[in-house]
Amino acid sequence: RTKRLPSASTSSTLSTAGSPVAASSRTTASVALKSLAAANFAGYFCGALLSGAVARSAPLKLLVPLGFLACTLASVASGIDLGFAWLAVWRFVPGFAGAVIMVLVPVAILAGLPPGRRPRAVGLIFTGIGVGIAREGILVPWLAGLGVAVAWWILAAAALALTLATWPVWAGLALPAPAPPRASIRTEERSPPRR
Repeated sequence: RTKRLPSASTSSTLSTAGSPVAASSRTTASVALKSLAAANFAGYFCGALLSGAVARSAPLKLLVPLGFLACTLASVASGIDLGFAWLAVWRFVPGFAGAVIMVLVPVAILAGLPPGRRPRAVGLIFTGIGVGIAREGILVPWLAGLGVAVAWWILAAAALALTLATWPVWAGLALPAPAPPRASIRTEERSPPRR
């Protein structure tokens, strides 16, 4: 009996008769999947770290839809298995774009609201993120039954539809410009210590 195992090259079909080769291949597949997850997490880390610099590079009303498009493109590319390096890049990209969006959008929205409305807005923003994560956790295993590539492409189609539906909303918002960076070290003059 053969079973298709996820790996850096998902096209490999391996025997699962309990042979050492099959066990070794499952271990390799597991390491590859964990490495792809690590590439995604590295993207989130870098995106969060560099979100301030990204925010100063272009208006948020342009950055947000472009971030959504980057995530959509990454979903399409993730359905095409051209090897581990290809997949790692396309798992890094949505991590980076997603982190930039998750850092900048709440800050921009909250900056444009009166202080009394901010607590509810924070709850709504992060409830939406949580609902999206929960929804994907339910849908993705079901979609994976259709095939890995098909699952990625269905997710990409949904992402594209949502991107196109929300693009006019972002374009029409009057989002505040990000605040200029503050110096992290105070440079005020101090009097010499008394002796």
